[in-house]
Amino acid sequence: MMVIDTLKSRLCLQDACCESGQALVELALTMSMLIVMLLGAVQMGLLAYAAIEVANTAKAAAQYGAQNPGTSVDTTTMQTLAVNEAKDYGITLNTPISVTHATGCAKSGAVTAGSSGCTAGGGYVVQTITVSTSAQVTPLIRLPGLGPTFTVNGSAIQEVLF
Repeated sequence: MMVIDTLKSRLCLQDACCESGQALVELALTMSMLIVMLLGAVQMGLLAYAAIEVANTAKAAAQYGAQNPGTSVDTTTMQTLAVNEAKDYGITLNTPISVTHATGCAKSGAVTAGSSGCTAGGGYVVQTITVSTSAQVTPLIRLPGLGPTFTVNGSAIQEVLF
């Protein structure tokens, strides 16, 4: 009986010695996966931040142009304003920055293209400005299969105040 107990205790000690590094290996594997997931989340956050700021630059330019009919045709100032707004956020916009104008007729809630005869039918002229911006964003970590940069786009539409 004593011999069997001695053999059992030796077998248990041998199993414990064989499993002594298992926790360290598991920790190394899970930590590497968690670090990759954390870096991916940080990268997605930076891309989302850049996309929001590029959209804000377009909105700032469109809001300037929508102040009155005089500023609505000042596309150079709108483009300069968008570039300066982007610099405040540390982003360089791609050029050219697109500024387009559209004129329509609003009658009973619907807007149709063109303004001929608009006021005669009880409607009013609506002029809108659309500003489109874009920027290249370089990721912190380059992954195989993805390009070296990402393009984020922003757009804003504003009605001109009369």
